[in-house]
Amino acid sequence: MHQTIFNFINTSIIITAISNLFIAKASAFSDIQNQITQQCITQLAERNLIKGYADQTFRPQSTINRAEFAVLLLNAFPHSEWKNSETEFKDVPNTHWAYKAIKEAYKRGFFSGYPDRTFRPSQPIPRVQAIAILANHLNFNIPDNPETTLKKYFDPYNVSDFVSGLAVINVNGKYGYIDKTGKIVIPPQFDQAKAFSEGLAAVELRENGISNWGYIDLTGKTIITPQFYAANNFSEGLAQIHSSASRGYIDKTGKLIINANELMIIPGSYISELHSFSSGLALVRVGNKFVFIDKNGKWHIKPELPNATSFQDGIARVNIAGKWLQNVSYDSSANPIIDYYFDGGKWGYIRSPLP
Repeated sequence: MHQTIFNFINTSIIITAISNLFIAKASAFSDIQNQITQQCITQLAERNLIKGYADQTFRPQSTINRAEFAVLLLNAFPHSEWKNSETEFKDVPNTHWAYKAIKEAYKRGFFSGYPDRTFRPSQPIPRVQAIAILANHLNFNIPDNPETTLKKYFDPYNVSDFVSGLAVINVNGKYGYIDKTGKIVIPPQFDQAKAFSEGLAAVELRENGISNWGYIDLTGKTIITPQFYAANNFSEGLAQIHSSASRGYIDKTGKLIINANELMIIPGSYISELHSFSSGLALVRVGNKFVFIDKNGKWHIKPELPNATSFQDGIARVNIAGKWLQNVSYDSSANPIIDYYFDGGKWGYIRSPLP
């Protein structure tokens, strides 16, 4: 039994390494040839359990959030029995792209909500939580030495690069930082930690099962008190955050500079994605359209692009004429499960409209 669970985990390691899913054939993925998980990715794609991006990449080192994992679980286990009655989460409106998948995943017992009646769909899901969900659903036993077995399979994916002279380490399940001599300079004390960016690093402290992210400086001093359930690295002075009270971009003092809830880009449309700033602009997905906003929250380039990527060196890839299509499947009770994928159009490049 022990061998069975970890064969499964090894096969499905990519579950913790996929992000927003677009359409592409597994054989055409351009970035998995040198991946140890190439065979796993290909097999799952051939079974239509996962998809790639519109640019023919799979991006195996990306992360997956709770909403995306809910969709993946329903694709993998469409006939799971219901365990919970229906509920509504106050941060998952019926306009959210994964609304139905989240409801179904909750009813099947894959997920539980948080005490404040939120689901936190954009929150990255830790690999240990993903494994626990799978093991519980499949009634697998936990081996005698889980840490040893996890290291065997996952350590190749947990190597941290040095940034600003420090690298993230994991000691007995807690995260800290070492310098280039191997000396621990920020003691392992965090439940999760990200690499430094612009002098600050996002770190997580978990209490009573609730995730709170904040920021520390290079000495380990807390600069922004943990209070967010999702936090990204700083880029061009701003960082994307998400909490029960707000969602948007903060500066290095923790002040909310751009409130996503107040961005009136397309009235009535839900902002489902916020990306980091690059070349003075941040990519935002509103419904099924993409737009770029500046650091004042003002949009540039009309919100009519069906797909786009962030600016790099003043250039961004954009799509015209492509379409977001629905893929409808049904569970064992004939309830529809709707997934979306991107298809068609032409890709090209645009220059930043900023001077």
